Amino acid sequence: MKRNKLKSVKTPLYRWLCVSAVVCLFVSSFYLMWTAILNEKHFSQSNLEAITRYRENFDSQLQAMRTFNESLTINNIQFRTLGQSNCTSQQQIVAEHTLAELIKIQTPRYGISLLYNGNSGRALFYYGEDVQEEAQFLQNSSFMHMLGEFVSTTHTYVYNQWFLLEQDDRWILLLVNKYRDLYFCSIVDLEYYFLLNPANANLSEVSVMVYAEDSLLFESQTDVGQSLLPQVNEKEGVFSAYGYHVVNTWLQNAPLGIAMLTPRSALISKQLPNVLFFLMVVVFVAVFLRKVMRFLNQSLLFPLHEIAAQTAALTGDNPPASLGMREDFEEYNAIRVALNGLIEKKNELEMQNCANRAQKEHALLQYYQLQTRSHFFLNCLKSLYSMAEKSNRAQMQAMIIAFSSHLRYIFHDNLNEVTLQDEIKEIMDYHRIITMDFSRPFLLTPNVPKELLDVLVPPLIIQTFLENTYKYAQGGKGILVFQVEASVAEQDGKKYLRLHMWDNGDGYPPDVLASLNEAPASVFADYHVGINNLLHRMTLLYGKNFRTAFYNEKSGNAHSVLYIPIARKS
Repeated sequence: MKRNKLKSVKTPLYRWLCVSAVVCLFVSSFYLMWTAILNEKHFSQSNLEAITRYRENFDSQLQAMRTFNESLTINNIQFRTLGQSNCTSQQQIVAEHTLAELIKIQTPRYGISLLYNGNSGRALFYYGEDVQEEAQFLQNSSFMHMLGEFVSTTHTYVYNQWFLLEQDDRWILLLVNKYRDLYFCSIVDLEYYFLLNPANANLSEVSVMVYAEDSLLFESQTDVGQSLLPQVNEKEGVFSAYGYHVVNTWLQNAPLGIAMLTPRSALISKQLPNVLFFLMVVVFVAVFLRKVMRFLNQSLLFPLHEIAAQTAALTGDNPPASLGMREDFEEYNAIRVALNGLIEKKNELEMQNCANRAQKEHALLQYYQLQTRSHFFLNCLKSLYSMAEKSNRAQMQAMIIAFSSHLRYIFHDNLNEVTLQDEIKEIMDYHRIITMDFSRPFLLTPNVPKELLDVLVPPLIIQTFLENTYKYAQGGKGILVFQVEASVAEQDGKKYLRLHMWDNGDGYPPDVLASLNEAPASVFADYHVGINNLLHRMTLLYGKNFRTAFYNEKSGNAHSVLYIPIARKS
């Protein structure tokens, strides 16, 4: 039966907390978007009301000027007297004086009034106070005569209707009425009017754009008016284009349109308080969740976590440290006291187990020490006997000295490692012993750098393979060569001593090679005792922290490669 996978108690707790946080953030986000939409609508409505008032005010002023212009040309006796061809000089002076006083009163501060006689070419004009102060291009009689001649000779405009006229890259709004050959013109300099009468907007970044059909007449603060002309000519009201919030309207008394442009960035900055509020909510939720999770870990999950962690640690290789005492809650301290007692008991049992294991490993290493075949010692004794028969005293002495050094080396306590220098000295002694009784020339060529001579290695780590070459390569011909090479190798970020040993013999038999590259043979095996003995000793010393490789070349030549952790004699 398949066992269901267990879940942590933290999962539902954290899930509900996360759901609460998401709901809170969703509500805050909805509130932020809702207030942003409302604020934008309110802003649009305010701008629309502002531009409507602005348009109505301008329309009313234009209508007042048109009403005065129309009334003057139709109902004023002095104007009609001045328009008669048989008017006397005295009548002309009186009429002009009377009209001048009337026009002066009725001309707005930003406007100009022109009285022009088409027959005589005489022009009378009056500037509003603000126009006089500006001293602009309109203040000259030549322009007024030119304008009077234009209205008297050109009939492309409509009487009593405002129309646009461009002069020196500036636009004026012009309305003309006449009686016979006497023309009365009302003039408004648009750029000056909008500068004197700015639109009242909610933000200082708002700019005003004035246009007529496909012509941009005036704009303040921005330079996108020309790009917006197609949109403002087609749409009236509120819309967005080119990163601007646009409120657009058209005048009723003049062929003009007025648009208020607000950068979207200004609207976004207006939403800054709401954004800050949202960020405060997010920070509050994050801090609140952190506090709640820490409290849950402490009050609900900490005991379970501590029990599970310490119980798991009891089964590990390294004993856990004693838990610190905290006085947050009485129940927690009781749990800690119990766990500390359990850990101390486990440490005691672990120490006893380590002592028992050390005794066992010592005995096992001693067994490996004695697990060698006796034929080598017997051969040495036979060789000594043969040398005695031949009265070869010098060779006997050399054999006895080398043999005693070898016996002293192999019978010392194998729980202690030896330096690579001692191992090299041992194989040199051993090589002298076997060459005294070996029929073939036998060369030993160690290649060990000086900086590696103090590295610790298991005893007989090289001698085992030298003896193996000596035992299984006696039947060949020619010079027998055994080579040793030591170097430093790195695997998985750790440094190892790499010992590479090979000979020029027939190589490992296939069955022997297969068994060597697998797990070591039984402790009490009868064959391949030397190499298996070494592998068991390396397992006791290094655990799984070593590597071996055994292989043959195509022509034979047995190769043995060992990787052991680098440790130096202090």
